[in-house]
Amino acid sequence: IKHKKIKQLGNSSPKDKKEAKAMNELFKKLDNHKIWKELGEICIACGKCSIVCPTCFCFDFDDEISPTKSCRNRIWGSCFYQDFTKIAGGYVFKDKVADRIKFWYMHKFLRIPKEYGMLGCVKCGRCADVCPVEIDIKANIKRLKKVSGSVE
Repeated sequence: IKHKKIKQLGNSSPKDKKEAKAMNELFKKLDNHKIWKELGEICIACGKCSIVCPTCFCFDFDDEISPTKSCRNRIWGSCFYQDFTKIAGGYVFKDKVADRIKFWYMHKFLRIPKEYGMLGCVKCGRCADVCPVEIDIKANIKRLKKVSGSVE
């Protein structure tokens, strides 16, 4: 696997904020686009993309309890794992792979920009490099922009 050098994020520039706003509009417009179902049929929800992503920061807690010691560990999590959205009673908010991949894209292009004013994707391509089914986030964004009529 060839790794690419990643620029440090640092402060957000006006260009970043403009792109984040454009992506926000794009995703709102294409919330129910057929691409999400198509990707859900391809994706095997292995989570490799989120594990190698330099901007993913989701985690779970694992409690180890014994008669002599208790410990809470913070462990890497992925929104692609089915248990990621499981709550008490066993209900899973994102039980379909299509919902989970859409959630990941929305996190990168809607949630992070809303909270930080910059995109949650640094365009390093690591996710596409490790994807066993060759899902390419850059190609999918390009496709979404094309169907929406957005200019690249």
